[in-house]
Amino acid sequence: MGGYILKLLVLLVMLWHLGSNHAATEGGEKKCKERERLALLNFKQGLHDNYGILSSWKDENDCCKWKGIRCNHETGYVERLDLHCSEAQYYLSGEISPSLTDLQHLSYLDLTCLSNNATTHIPPFLGSFPNLCYLNLSSFSNYVLRKPYFEGEIPSQLGNLSQLQYLDLSFNLLDGAIPSQLGSLSQLQHLDLRSNQLRGVIPYQLGNLSQLQHLDLSLNRLGGVIPHQLGNLFQLQHLDLRYNQNLNVHGKNHGSIQWLSNLSSLTSLDLSDVLNLNDSSLHSLQFLGKLPSLKELRLSSIMHSLESIKLSYNNLEGPVPKSLGNICTLQSFSAFNNNLTGDLSSFIHNSSRCTSSSLQSVDLSRNKIHGMSPDISNISSLKELWLSDNELHGEIPTSLGLLTELEYLFLDGNSLEGVITESHFTNLSKLKYFDIAGSSLTIKISARWVPPFQIQSLIIPGCTVDSNFPHWLKNQNEFYWLDIANLKNLDSVPNWLWGKLLTLDVFNISGNNLTGTIPNLPIELSYPEIDLTSNQFEGSIPQFWLHAGALYLSNNRFSSIVSFVCGNNTAMHYLGILDLSNNQLKGELPDCWNNLNSLQFLDLSNNKLEGKIPFSLGVLTNLEALILRNNNFTGKLPSSLKNCSQLAWLDLGQNEFHGPIPLWIGENLKQLVILSLKFNYFNGSLPSNLCLLTKLQVLDLSQNRLSRGIPTCIKNFTAMTQDARSSNEPMSHSYLYKVGVNTYLVGQYNLYLFLTWKNAYRSFKNADMLLTGIDLSSNHLTGEIPKEIELLFGLVLLNLSRNSLNGEIISNIGNLQLLEFLDLSRNHLSGKIPSSLSKIDRLTMLDLSNNDLDGKIPIGTQLQSFDPSAYEGNPNLCGEPLNKKCEEETTEDERPVAQVSDENSIFLEALYMSMGIGFFTGFCGFIVSVLFISSCREPYSTFLNSLVTRIYG
Repeated sequence: MGGYILKLLVLLVMLWHLGSNHAATEGGEKKCKERERLALLNFKQGLHDNYGILSSWKDENDCCKWKGIRCNHETGYVERLDLHCSEAQYYLSGEISPSLTDLQHLSYLDLTCLSNNATTHIPPFLGSFPNLCYLNLSSFSNYVLRKPYFEGEIPSQLGNLSQLQYLDLSFNLLDGAIPSQLGSLSQLQHLDLRSNQLRGVIPYQLGNLSQLQHLDLSLNRLGGVIPHQLGNLFQLQHLDLRYNQNLNVHGKNHGSIQWLSNLSSLTSLDLSDVLNLNDSSLHSLQFLGKLPSLKELRLSSIMHSLESIKLSYNNLEGPVPKSLGNICTLQSFSAFNNNLTGDLSSFIHNSSRCTSSSLQSVDLSRNKIHGMSPDISNISSLKELWLSDNELHGEIPTSLGLLTELEYLFLDGNSLEGVITESHFTNLSKLKYFDIAGSSLTIKISARWVPPFQIQSLIIPGCTVDSNFPHWLKNQNEFYWLDIANLKNLDSVPNWLWGKLLTLDVFNISGNNLTGTIPNLPIELSYPEIDLTSNQFEGSIPQFWLHAGALYLSNNRFSSIVSFVCGNNTAMHYLGILDLSNNQLKGELPDCWNNLNSLQFLDLSNNKLEGKIPFSLGVLTNLEALILRNNNFTGKLPSSLKNCSQLAWLDLGQNEFHGPIPLWIGENLKQLVILSLKFNYFNGSLPSNLCLLTKLQVLDLSQNRLSRGIPTCIKNFTAMTQDARSSNEPMSHSYLYKVGVNTYLVGQYNLYLFLTWKNAYRSFKNADMLLTGIDLSSNHLTGEIPKEIELLFGLVLLNLSRNSLNGEIISNIGNLQLLEFLDLSRNHLSGKIPSSLSKIDRLTMLDLSNNDLDGKIPIGTQLQSFDPSAYEGNPNLCGEPLNKKCEEETTEDERPVAQVSDENSIFLEALYMSMGIGFFTGFCGFIVSVLFISSCREPYSTFLNSLVTRIYG
């Protein structure tokens, strides 16, 4: 019997053990240990979590599933505690609890998310993790907040972390000496102590770290001689010792830099501001030839022998350092794209002190420099002066004309004024590039003046010239870039100017209101970019321009393109851009576009073209944008256009096309981003094939004769589910055009989309970069608004007005948080205005007029701010901003209470009535039985006698 009991007990123990194991396991992985869970909760208790970083750290949850925690899936021990912050503005504060020492299996510890207004010391107990391989206590993520977490000395106990491979204590306020015990970390590969306040010498024991690959001790206050033992770090790839207080390559009587020659794996070396690294030791730098992997070297302390200084793309502030002018060996100084201020006077003055100036190039473009030096001619060796995009004002000093070696002069993007005369160029016989774009300068140069130079690039848009064309350009025969756009007072163009196109790559004479015809010269161009926009040129486009790379000819009076398009069909053409919008082109388009199959952009909008689109237009398989808006084209769209599979922008609006929308648009033009067929005579239903255009951002089919319902598959317009300004991939707006034989340049163009709002056009420049929208207004559409529209979260414009839509406005229209334009007017919509509409805070235009909407207009800042006309024509609508007040109604909260009260009173009345009737009926029955039935009367009399006897007895 006892044996059976014992077996039963063993079985129960086994079942309990299996049950506990099952309870401690989820999905085959161990839960965290209770002791470690409590240790983490104690650690959390010492922190202030103002941003909910540790919101998943809850007492009832498995700590292995907490954010930043990773456990061993077999043992359940915590191996990783990762509290780094992806964004600097979110951080934890407080103290590090010693309870962390209960995590003895920890191999990875990152506390970079910690930040305090008051700093704390690195706790020595962090040196008691025997398995720790990674320790990151950097305050870099909080560096922008100026809240370093740690101060004080580095505890020597960190030298006990025998398994440590990565140690980062950077961007703190640590001071004192680097503990020599760190030299015991034999497995260490990465050591970063930069941007602290560490003092003393570099401990020679660091030379024992044979596995070290990265050593950064920069931006501290270290001093003394760099220990030669660092030459034992054969695996070292990155060494940064820059900007310390008193660090030396060698002392007065000892030390050397030759140990660097042992570091054959070194790829990056920075010894900037290290003392005694100067001319007297330059001969010892021959060892650099023994560093085969070296890719980056900074030795900026070698100042007075420098030939080139490059400080571009930094955040440098203040005036241009005048001390740089003392470096007489300096040949090139570049500080492009900084925040330097002041003028160049001090820099130029100091440079003039050199007995033999060697300065050839100065690039200070994209700074905030506000003045030039009047005696800039002192730098007689100067060949290049780049001062683009600064804050220069006043006149250009005539002393520039004395820089006899000057080849490049870039002053564009400033606010210079005054007069330019021949004296500015008198001695500039080597000038090749001159750019003053953006200034308001007057050029007074005699027509008989012969320049001493042959210029290659002249960019002077917006200047004022004499009434005659600048004839001093006539003898310039090496032009490759000529920009004389928007010149004031130009009268006409001499024929010799068109001959300059023979050598030009870029020719811009736009915005000058010039008249006349352009001769068809017998020359072959080298594929230049030609811009004649906004003039009054007329006649035919010359055939020799077929050899251009890009033609911007909009806003002129050109009347024919037949001879141009149907010209020489044997020569190779590379024309990528043809913009003839806003001209006076008439008649039918020629059917010989085979000659221009390199076109990527074709704009013929706002002309007087008519007839059908020629079939040969479909051979332009490289087209990315085809714009035929506002002409008189008729017929159906030719099926050949389906071959233009690269089209991203197709605008055929404001013509007389008819028939159903072709199915091949959705099936073949999969790259479409903008599709506008507005103001035509297209009929039939909306083809569901359009839903295949997943990249479509703007669909404008307004003012046609489309019928039936809106297909629910519009949810497939996936590009409309995202914000066009951030998430989508708009078309490039760039093109390659050929220059010369083997050279291609990149050009840019802008596209304009016109959308209708309350019978007025709104223009959107490069709409694919900022807009997503659907406009189906002024058709014959029926049925309900598909609820799938609420999934198009990126919509900025939705116009379904002037149709025959019915049903209710979709209830979740408030999901469209980016919506700015909403027009549902002149339909048969009914029901209430959804309350979610009031949540769209970007809504600037709204029209719900002329429907059958009813009820109260939802309360919201936006909806009450619109003009009452946005709601008129809905007789049953009430509330602000309409003058019609809603009838007083009991609130929903009050209605159930009153109803319950009424129901209770009715119930009680019925109860009391039934009780009264029951009592009366029972009482009457009793009296009748006692008074009139003798068999009842005698027992009742006996009962009363006995009752009286008990009471009074």
